[in-house]
Amino acid sequence: MQAHEFLKITDQFKLGHLPTEAPHPLTTNLSELSKNNPEKACSILKEVDQNALGILKDKTRGIINLKQSIDETISSGKKIYLAGCGSTGRLSIALEVLWRTLKPDDSERVVGFMAGGDSALIKAIEDFEDHPEFAAKHLEYLGFKDGDLLIASSEGGETPFVIGAVEYAKKISSRSPFFLYCNPNDVLVKNIERSKHIIEDHGIFKINLSSGPMALSGSTRMQASTLIEYVIGLALFGPSNEISLKKRILEFIAFIENLDFSFLVPFIMEESNLYLKGGFIVYETDEYGITILTDTTERAPTFNLAPFENLLDTNPTPSLCYMGQKSTDETANAWNKILLRSPRTLDWPNYPQTSAYYFQGFDVSGNAINWRTRILDGLKVSLFSITREADCIVFDFAKNIHQIPIKDLPLLEEHLLLKLLLNIHSTLIMGRMDRYYKNIMTWVKPSCNKLVDRAIRYILILLEEEGIKGLDYNDVCIELFKQMDKISQSEPVVLKTMTALKKSYSGEAP
Repeated sequence: MQAHEFLKITDQFKLGHLPTEAPHPLTTNLSELSKNNPEKACSILKEVDQNALGILKDKTRGIINLKQSIDETISSGKKIYLAGCGSTGRLSIALEVLWRTLKPDDSERVVGFMAGGDSALIKAIEDFEDHPEFAAKHLEYLGFKDGDLLIASSEGGETPFVIGAVEYAKKISSRSPFFLYCNPNDVLVKNIERSKHIIEDHGIFKINLSSGPMALSGSTRMQASTLIEYVIGLALFGPSNEISLKKRILEFIAFIENLDFSFLVPFIMEESNLYLKGGFIVYETDEYGITILTDTTERAPTFNLAPFENLLDTNPTPSLCYMGQKSTDETANAWNKILLRSPRTLDWPNYPQTSAYYFQGFDVSGNAINWRTRILDGLKVSLFSITREADCIVFDFAKNIHQIPIKDLPLLEEHLLLKLLLNIHSTLIMGRMDRYYKNIMTWVKPSCNKLVDRAIRYILILLEEEGIKGLDYNDVCIELFKQMDKISQSEPVVLKTMTALKKSYSGEAP
């Protein structure tokens, strides 16, 4: 029945025509390279990042326009709201943290939020992003008023929650909202009605950051979210004229080009080998909490891994990795240090995972290594330290230590650099653990309408590779929902559905 309900609305969520959903031509053999030639894999992923960042050289006018709107809002005594969902939600909160770090006297003037509230930083709250009305309720709850500025971002340009936020902001505030996204206007306007409505509305400022396919198909946590975070960050913290702005962008691209990413290889191999042997990790930091938290928590929805354990859950499946804020000894202090404010949870009764009580069950304090060692009795729990020492980011894990010189790198670019490195690091670890095939996310978890569509499309691609061409979208959708009812959350529903369809196609009993 669920399959038929989805098929009634499938035209709103068929996203295979979007470049951000397509396989990248440079990474067609990424899964094999991650195992057999990780140095080359690192080099290719670095190249994809560089190419994506290169488009920003031609986006300086839009960034300056956004900066001017931000400056006008601040000077008038109003607030900036940064809205997103999933990766764009996490980057919105990360940018608020950077604002609080760099602008302590105006710390309350920027508010970053995401679908599901702060709780969704750690654990995706299923189907929240499919509800535009939730965004309006969330903005109202946060106190969005006339004169405030909304900066909303959706990597694909089609997320209902983010579009709902833009529509609400336009209705409430006389200050025009901004909408940032990473797919071509003509493709979105032709295929997605809700996107067309926003793009053709002249009362909404748009910044299009199309850069083509992601390094891992559909994984917009990589290049798309990097571009969006950098553009909003430059508007918040960058220079006020186009010449200086372009110079800063080019300097960061040159910094990336001159940095040898191959130092990641021993860290990738050690961490993946530890997981394959049944071990676990706690990432420890003081300075980079929000950026490390973002990468480690995004691994769960991207690769269908167990999310961070919540101490309030009974017998939770342990997450492969966790994070601990080094110099804190209790949960509340840890969250205040990571966010530079108290957590903002929603406490919506129909979504118990949004509550403050549940949020505090994620103990990301300096005690994380101790309690994880205790509850994972007999299993190996190792510490991966990422800290700032003098003018270097220092990686320290399994007797491997590497210093990344960052002297004179602005704080925004410092965190973006770490984001790029961790995205590559975690993506190649997952390739070594067979969590994707070539550059297709075979372990995608269809927890919202967009991801149901993605799973169906990937199944069709993989079946066609095996010479099975007689099945259509509807056939795959029906079988996918059947398998979702049968299997546990930790199983790969894409692969299970493929197996069932292949048996049916060949005439075998399922």
